Amino acid sequence: MAAASSDDDSSDASAPLTWGVGAVSQRLGVTSSTLRTWERRYEIGPTFRTAGGHRRYSAHDIERVDVMRRLLDRGVTAREAARSAHALDPAELTALIAGEKPGDSDLAREAFVAAVIGAVQVIDPDRLSGLFSGALRRHGVLAAWPELLSPALVAIGEGWVNGTIDIVGEHIASERLSAELRLHTRSFAVSPTGHTAVVLASAEEDQHSLPVYALESALAEQGVGSLMLGARVPWESLSNLARRTNPELIFVWATLERHFDGSLMKAVTELPEQTRLVLGGPGWGSLSLPGARRVGDLSEAVHAIVDR
Repeated sequence: MAAASSDDDSSDASAPLTWGVGAVSQRLGVTSSTLRTWERRYEIGPTFRTAGGHRRYSAHDIERVDVMRRLLDRGVTAREAARSAHALDPAELTALIAGEKPGDSDLAREAFVAAVIGAVQVIDPDRLSGLFSGALRRHGVLAAWPELLSPALVAIGEGWVNGTIDIVGEHIASERLSAELRLHTRSFAVSPTGHTAVVLASAEEDQHSLPVYALESALAEQGVGSLMLGARVPWESLSNLARRTNPELIFVWATLERHFDGSLMKAVTELPEQTRLVLGGPGWGSLSLPGARRVGDLSEAVHAIVDR
């Protein structure tokens, strides 16, 4: 640890330990000029004053700067990182730096969601693409989806309901996220299987396809290729495809509530004997389909398919 300030006017044994900008720079690996910029622009800097009026960093000031640095390393903008750092009280700062709750993941989630909402509100598609692609590259789909991407989508939906986000912003965010998920999928070399082994689709009349794109990408990370059909796939079409290609597994996502109907049951019972059916999403409720397996989240869906 760098030496504390030794100014004559701060030598009182009862005074807290404090540090100058040079010592903080050396300790955190942040240049002195950057520290001064953060202090000037975002008020992330020294708050302690010596008897002679000199400003020095307290231990909590250093922790706040460290949080700012960590968030910037994760791709969060300086303004958003500073807002998150200011939001933490001294006890939370100490816990965060110590690796205890509220841990890095909690802080990263809060900052990421704030960054996404900010980009949606000002209609900044490029910023959204950068946030989404950065999360996928750094964490992978299985971690990024539940910890960052899904909470951001929930927050966008809530913003649309309460009027703080326009529907245009919601659509742009969905379009950019689906694009980044597809790019992430194509970045993995998936060995051809010789036939369509895994089919992915959203249920009939269900327009929510982002979870299915996330599953496609998570499978690609595991080296598993799939045929993506996207949103609103009629059951009859799925059944016809299954009879022609004999897939090993069909995954169907449903966000909208599904109800029993004869055409659905007919399509399911007409699937080839070797084709397994896996269902995901809240729309299935208590509906039971013969021979179908239900999965609770993305990770469970990946395991059900990889271990088929």
